[in-house]
Amino acid sequence: MKLRYSLKQALTLKFILLATLPLFLFAFFTVKIVTGHLNHEIRTKNLLLSRALAGEVERFLNEPLSLLNHIKSLMENENLIRPDQISEYLNVIIRHYDYFSAIQILGERGVIRHITPYNPDYIGADMSGQPHYQKSTEIGRPYWSPTFISQLSGQPTMTLSIPFQNGTIVGYLKLETLNRMTDKIRIESNGYAVICDQTGVIIAHRDRSFVQERLNVSNLPLIQKGLAGKEGTFQYRFRGVDKLGSIAIVPQTGWVVGFVQPVEEAFLPITQIRKIFWIGILLSAALGILLLLLSLAKTLRPLTRLMGYAESIEAGNYGLPTRLDSYTEINGLSNHLHRMAQAVQTRETALEESRKALARSKADLESAQHLAKLGSWSYDPDTNIFTLSDPMDRILGRSPDSPRFVLETFFQRIHPEDREECVRLFQDALEKGRDYERIFRFSIEDGTYRHIQTLVACQQDEQGKVIRIFGTSQDITEQKQRERERETLQIRLHHAQKMEAVGTLTGGIAHEFNNLLFPIIGYTEMVMEELPESSLMHKHLREVIIAAKRARDSVRQLLSFTHNSPSNKRKIRIDTLVEDVLKSMKKEIPPNIEIQRDLSLKAPEVTADAGQIHQALKHLCTNALHAMRQSGGVLTVSVSETSITPASPWPDGIRAGIYTLVSIRDTGHGMDAAVIKRVFDPYFTTREVGEGSGLGLSVAYGIIRSHGGYIRVQSEPGAGSSFEVLLPAFPDQTANAEQCS
Repeated sequence: MKLRYSLKQALTLKFILLATLPLFLFAFFTVKIVTGHLNHEIRTKNLLLSRALAGEVERFLNEPLSLLNHIKSLMENENLIRPDQISEYLNVIIRHYDYFSAIQILGERGVIRHITPYNPDYIGADMSGQPHYQKSTEIGRPYWSPTFISQLSGQPTMTLSIPFQNGTIVGYLKLETLNRMTDKIRIESNGYAVICDQTGVIIAHRDRSFVQERLNVSNLPLIQKGLAGKEGTFQYRFRGVDKLGSIAIVPQTGWVVGFVQPVEEAFLPITQIRKIFWIGILLSAALGILLLLLSLAKTLRPLTRLMGYAESIEAGNYGLPTRLDSYTEINGLSNHLHRMAQAVQTRETALEESRKALARSKADLESAQHLAKLGSWSYDPDTNIFTLSDPMDRILGRSPDSPRFVLETFFQRIHPEDREECVRLFQDALEKGRDYERIFRFSIEDGTYRHIQTLVACQQDEQGKVIRIFGTSQDITEQKQRERERETLQIRLHHAQKMEAVGTLTGGIAHEFNNLLFPIIGYTEMVMEELPESSLMHKHLREVIIAAKRARDSVRQLLSFTHNSPSNKRKIRIDTLVEDVLKSMKKEIPPNIEIQRDLSLKAPEVTADAGQIHQALKHLCTNALHAMRQSGGVLTVSVSETSITPASPWPDGIRAGIYTLVSIRDTGHGMDAAVIKRVFDPYFTTREVGEGSGLGLSVAYGIIRSHGGYIRVQSEPGAGSSFEVLLPAFPDQTANAEQCS
């Protein structure tokens, strides 16, 4: 059986047998391996720290880039923000994000349109000659300028220029944040972090004089490698001192981020290990095997613990002790391992915070889109699938578990009248990469159609093939509804103005005609008194009197239409008045027409001229009877109480309050929209010649409007007509109703 020795036994035996020679060989190779490993660890650690700082700088630059891109999207879509709100919005950004010293929005030719902090001297200034404007306009994408010292703050500053459809957004970034980043980094006693821009000018350093003087170190070998795009850890000589520097590149700006420390300090652990080993060798030769065994025990135990610490770090446990009870080199290695664990933990914490901030920004964006009824979507031609944002799902009334849209399903949901144009535009976008903006009607989940305004943009590959289509959609149904309401109000205003003009003209004619009738009737009656009643001339003059009196009645009707006839208003009950109207028309009602009444005794009294209201209601009933004179039907007259509120479907101008509603409905031939539009015009009639003058409804309209009321007409061809009359209740009843409510 082969004997197996422990490391301790083997080392002891070999030291005894070989004396000092094997010990020196062992020490030599051990020092070489350990120092080589430490050398690699130190270089790797410094490189990781430089990359971590570069990552922090990149995150610092990404945030203003995202904010200016958001401003770009607002500027390119005029529906998202009004021009008078732009300066206020920029002021909010300046107040909340201290890394901006100023934000400018330039027009298409580089002229300042908006600036914050606001300075009227800069408005209209021409910035087209500035390099950052020319460069961003030339490349058509965001441009990070070289750094410069701001005249206002005296601190390093740079510009971020983002071109958009109608101009350029320029943000001036304060770079003091970079100094705070470098100040947090400490490597031993003489190590420090430095950040240079793409020209080699120092923009962050623990020695602020280098920053203020804009010291250019592009001639240093270390910086030259960084500016050439090389990352790594390099050794060089600067001002007679050997330095160890690690370089990382910030991709967005080409900045160089470096950690620098003296070589002597950087490799101090290696030097110490070498000294200890050589001292150990000398002592081991003198002290013998006993010291060797003690040294081995003390060395192997912390190394085992360090291995355990490394495994813990690999598992994500960063809470390690800062010091081991061992040699200085092992303790130094433990300290470096602990700092490395803390650095990794710090980066992971920062990464998690960035993820949370991104999630919050996404939530804020979705909230803003929800308030603006704005959603976004994208279409992948390869998979034929639409991807919708949560606000877009809400606009379309979709639940989170609804099936995803494909192109065919999407087209089916377009209103048939809009579908052909939508298909054509989308196919042009797919085949030719054409962007477009359109409003179309889309069927949401509940089956109703909503007006959707969509802005579509295409993403193409290098060969010009469309690889993705993006879009933003906004629900403008309420805006469309308001536009229709405005059109309706405009039509009503036009009608009221027309009726007022016609009334003024008619009133003037009526008065003049009345003045002519007065002498005709007077002189005719005087002549008739002098003639015998049996004479032929007396009979002829009697016909003249009859015709003149008919003309006088027509004049009275015209004066009723123009509100110029005298009135005797008093408190009356409409239900009683309606009964009187129907009784007076009893002989005029054909046998094929049925009369139905629904006269509420609770209808409030009104202040009105009973004779004029009687005349108006009689005209309305006569019109209804005439509509049913051939086919017969049912005439329904109802009187009830109604309350008008701002939400009631009556025209604007009708005051809120309590009214008496008189409804006169027939089952006659009805009217089309063109007839309804002119139904109250004087002398407009659809009857045959000799069957009516066309003044009845006009007179009724004038009487009701002169009493502060309103007539509403609803009719369709073949479905009969309904005339609804509103008359304001007697004031005491309205006041009592308000007190009760």
